[in-house]
Amino acid sequence: IGDYTFRQCPRLHTVVLPQSVRSIERLAFYLSPALRLINIPPSVTTIGFSAFAGCSALETVHIPRSVTHI
Repeated sequence: IGDYTFRQCPRLHTVVLPQSVRSIERLAFYLSPALRLINIPPSVTTIGFSAFAGCSALETVHIPRSVTHI
């Protein structure tokens, strides 16, 4: 998931990422105020700087052990 990919998505509530995702880059979900849940698969190893900045409704994030850099 690249930089700013889901920036300012006001209707994005839930994200379930596929196993093909290896990283969530910086500010990927920046200012997506309705985002409440994201399921990160074990294929992800990196979560970039402020990937979820401004996601004020975010309640649940499952970070797998495979993530070695946040």
